[in-house]
Amino acid sequence: MKPFLLSILFGLLSAVSAAQDAVSVVIAFAPHYPPIALAEGAAEDIPVKIVINEKGEVVDAKALSGVNTFLRSESEKTAKKWVFSKTVAARSEQILHFNYVVLYPAQDIGPDVEFSMPSSVTIQQHQRETSGPSH
Repeated sequence: MKPFLLSILFGLLSAVSAAQDAVSVVIAFAPHYPPIALAEGAAEDIPVKIVINEKGEVVDAKALSGVNTFLRSESEKTAKKWVFSKTVAARSEQILHFNYVVLYPAQDIGPDVEFSMPSSVTIQQHQRETSGPSH
């Protein structure tokens, strides 16, 4: 009976410890859609691994995948601006997702941004219509 009680107690302590180390988003930012990436029609999900210090500041951000270097760079730069709740851990790692979507075509319509908290942002940017040569 004692080993069973000890395993329950250990499980509860682990859950409490994990809850104390969990961080929540305090301030989130959406990246800008780099104009050159938009002109190329680049659209993809960029997962960014971040490291959060005990103050809730992002001290490191590294894109884990993604083909377009402009989208990767913008995602890393934006992730470094995010702020999280304070944590007892010296370092906490999280994954943020920046999902870039191109919508065709539209004229003078700004981006649509949707936050899916705690860790995902979708940026839908309308690509401008291009007019052909006038005759």
